[in-house]
Amino acid sequence: MSSRIFVSIFAVMTASLSIVACGSSVTEDNLPVEDSADEDLNKKASSTLVGSWTASDESSDFSQVLAYHFAADGSFFRDRKSVLMGMVAQNGNGGAPFTGFRISRDSGTYKVSSKGTSVALTIKWDGYSDKETLSFTYTPGHVLMGMYKPGAPMNTTTGAKLTLKSKGGEAVTFEHADSWCTSAADCTLEAKDKTWFPIFAGNYVCSQNTHTCTAMASSSQ
Repeated sequence: MSSRIFVSIFAVMTASLSIVACGSSVTEDNLPVEDSADEDLNKKASSTLVGSWTASDESSDFSQVLAYHFAADGSFFRDRKSVLMGMVAQNGNGGAPFTGFRISRDSGTYKVSSKGTSVALTIKWDGYSDKETLSFTYTPGHVLMGMYKPGAPMNTTTGAKLTLKSKGGEAVTFEHADSWCTSAADCTLEAKDKTWFPIFAGNYVCSQNTHTCTAMASSSQ
């Protein structure tokens, strides 16, 4: 009788362990983006995002976000239309000419999943942080049926598109831009991380109308 009891107990314990093992199995699909273990794959996936991205004409009609800049060092900033009392704030209120939207900036760090299908943003401000995960689709530029279009430069970032979507949100399409800025400091950053390639070095200006960087030649150049 005791041997039968022992066998029964062993069988129950074995079944319990099997259930626990199955219930705790983890795949990359249910891991957070920042837990991706393969750094080489992660860097390769991240490289597709590096650079400046501005909202397409179609998306800018409904999207609050104007642009993203993903730096090669894993930092990012996101510029969006400021909202005041539920309304998008504009420059030139009070009868003055419209000169564009007032801009608010989010900044922090980002990490792309090794599958290259989602990006985790860590937004930081005043000692606090918040996390946001977006799925994305990257479409290289100047490629037609897997081949470069005739006459197009050998540069897959020119004309590239990035579609970002939050859970339950609407997909927003961004187009690759040579630069994006709200101040000359942004131009310096983008020249340093080689996402913007100025003709001249050191004397950078940010256009407040187009939010693009320009390199000005100094008298010594």
